[in-house]
Amino acid sequence: MEFAYLQSQREQQAVAEHLQNLEVRESLRSFNSLADRCFARCVSSFRTNKLSQEEKQCGAMCAEKFFKHQQRVMKAYLEEQQKLAASAAQQQQQQQSQPQ
Repeated sequence: MEFAYLQSQREQQAVAEHLQNLEVRESLRSFNSLADRCFARCVSSFRTNKLSQEEKQCGAMCAEKFFKHQQRVMKAYLEEQQKLAASAAQQQQQQQSQPQ
């Protein structure tokens, strides 16, 4: 990712590292949310130390549903980012083509 408005390579690297840390944190938060939600929804008995077949199936379906939802959200986000980037590029072209 390019941060042309930042003065130095060091600043650019610091921002890139910060963004990467945020992505990792968000991934962990998302995974924990999935685990909490699916566990609460699917595990109903603590009489044995193993999951029942129904609990396993419920957990698998819950996780699959969650991942499909995440994919749809990410797709919509990327489409919106592309629109914003195209709009920004168009505005930049218009500014450059105007006589000063």
